[in-house]
Amino acid sequence: MNIYDSILTFSNDFKNCDEVKEFKNLKKKIDANEDNKKMIDDFHKKLYDYQVAKSKGEDVKEKEKKLNELNMLLMSNTDIASFMACEVRISTIVNDIVKMLEDTIK
Repeated sequence: MNIYDSILTFSNDFKNCDEVKEFKNLKKKIDANEDNKKMIDDFHKKLYDYQVAKSKGEDVKEKEKKLNELNMLLMSNTDIASFMACEVRISTIVNDIVKMLEDTIK
């Protein structure tokens, strides 16, 4: 079997798994509420800025404090909390896949 055929099969399996279906449904729900979408987008931007600053060795104590405060606010919103939990599950799956591929190459 050609590697690209295997990747296509895997991609279709991944697209149809429960976690991805749940993510897509929750994403639609978030996107339908402009305030929720804006809060998630703001959190993602601040998280990215924090990660970049940390990777450069900058002092990130204040950024981390603000991120934690924002995270607590977001977790009080049921829709956002569900979406972010699902986002973590998807991220874990993707990270596991990358690790498996890296292990295969070693």
